[in-house]
Amino acid sequence: MIDSDYKTITEVNYAHEVSKSQNIRLLDITFIGPMMIYVAYKYKMNPAHKAIMILLGLSTIYYNYKNYQATKDGGLLVGGKGDKKNISDFSADQIQKGILVEMEHTNNPRIALEITLDHLAENDHYYDLLESVHSENEQTSNIA
Repeated sequence: MIDSDYKTITEVNYAHEVSKSQNIRLLDITFIGPMMIYVAYKYKMNPAHKAIMILLGLSTIYYNYKNYQATKDGGLLVGGKGDKKNISDFSADQIQKGILVEMEHTNNPRIALEITLDHLAENDHYYDLLESVHSENEQTSNIA
């Protein structure tokens, strides 16, 4: 019971963070990008600065729209085999091992979780296999 409660709380927190990210993307698409373009046309500035401001505004709109569309199903990272998966599709042990491993590459636990889900979507026992490969490598290096 405690394990399923933890999964539910984790999923709710994760969904909340993704929702906040999506809202920020919408703000960038509807306000920040257009405002940069408006400022470039409205105020006198060096033509090079004007071009840069317009380019940054258009880039902001394009980049955030692309990421909004790519992550509208709930992911923080664009793409990946785990995007359509749910945390409850995998064992808690594998998820725990995965997050610990992936935190070596990021300081964001939600990104570590998303990477973990991508790996587990490829193989349900990915982190057990990874652990066995590491232990075999340690044994081999200790012999040599």
